[in-house]
Amino acid sequence: MPKLTFSGGVNPYSYKATTKNLQITDLQIPSRVVIPIVQNLNDEVSVTVIKDEYVSIGQKIGEIKGLNCSPVHASISGKVTDICMWNHPVISLPVLSVVIDSDFKDKKITPKKTHWDYFRYSPEDLVKVIREAGITGLNSGFLSVYSKNALLKEIDTVLVNGCESEPSTTSENRLMIEHAYEVIEGLKIIMYIMDVHKSHIAVEDNSDEAIESLKKVVFKAPNVSIKILKTKYPQNGQRQLIDAVLDKTVHSGTSVTDSGIVIESISDCYAIYQAVVEAKPVTSRVVTVSGSLIEKPGNYNVRIGTLFSDLLDQCGYKKETEKKMKIILGASMTGISQVILDVPVIRNMSGIFTMKEDNVNPKTHACIRCTKCIKACPMNLMPNFISIYAESFKWDECLKYHPEDCIECGCCAYECIAKRPIVQQIKLAKQYKEELHVKA
Repeated sequence: MPKLTFSGGVNPYSYKATTKNLQITDLQIPSRVVIPIVQNLNDEVSVTVIKDEYVSIGQKIGEIKGLNCSPVHASISGKVTDICMWNHPVISLPVLSVVIDSDFKDKKITPKKTHWDYFRYSPEDLVKVIREAGITGLNSGFLSVYSKNALLKEIDTVLVNGCESEPSTTSENRLMIEHAYEVIEGLKIIMYIMDVHKSHIAVEDNSDEAIESLKKVVFKAPNVSIKILKTKYPQNGQRQLIDAVLDKTVHSGTSVTDSGIVIESISDCYAIYQAVVEAKPVTSRVVTVSGSLIEKPGNYNVRIGTLFSDLLDQCGYKKETEKKMKIILGASMTGISQVILDVPVIRNMSGIFTMKEDNVNPKTHACIRCTKCIKACPMNLMPNFISIYAESFKWDECLKYHPEDCIECGCCAYECIAKRPIVQQIKLAKQYKEELHVKA
């Protein structure tokens, strides 16, 4: 039987061996956390605490307003020492944040487990519980769909993305191994809310232990199946996942939900179980810390708002060669390089990766028309032409090659012999199209 996969993609060098077999461990309580209230630049937010107020773990400290409202909760107990603008690791601008100094007592709000028998409650009640736990901040697929009356769109399949194809993160893999029951129960809650009777968990074939852990639980859930996919990057892309598992093509200009599919991550399912059954809001997440400058790599359960500098210190970060290194939020292929370490861990980050700067900024050359980037592109684009025209500021020519369909996976740049900054150039072309749309 051929292994499920998609066209294009690459097989980058994997760094997973250093953390794949390391169990999730709790990081020490940080002395201070900085919790961003803003998750996206245009969020309308409010702060529900005041300076010098004492807070407990799980207490609401702020809220994002709007259709997908999402409360923000304290991740440590202690005193609010400041409410100020603080650097954000993704937005790259200071955003409204709450600073809490720890009392190291870990005092928690006593959870009221009222929805553990979730099938006795309406989908609307459960969605409210999940949102109150701050799950929306994890980019939960079904919540964003549900808020747009997705039940009317005849969603018939829930697809759980267990393909951790990024070569430097293993946090999702460890969740599948150590918390398979909670992941499956979270999936069943989603299926109940969406009134869906079919779901698949997609896992790559290099995750043997995770597959075995899931199989022990899935046999009790007849509507859930495990799909084993060929290990290839970016197998975790939504369109690539649908192509491999369901043999469906999501065409340009259409969304995943138009195909009757909702996609969730492993961490989404786990967090939803915690919210509904255990009545626990999102106050921490599992983060893979690895790379050449980390003495104690691992998968750590980290409090939201922990500063990168504190996290790296506990992992044995070698500061003496800091200027020669890159600190990357996320993973090695699609991560965001950090200029400073005085930024907090946020709710939707999966890892921190360190690498030598010499390997990050090679000398670039002119395109040699080898077409390797075209063969590698999982979206069947022609990145070489977008790059060439963007370099000459011929934006109208760029748009003929559909840069808006690019998922910014980095396969083209990885394969490029000339080491061209293809992804950055495609981003510029995307930005140009967005500006045209705004003007129109």
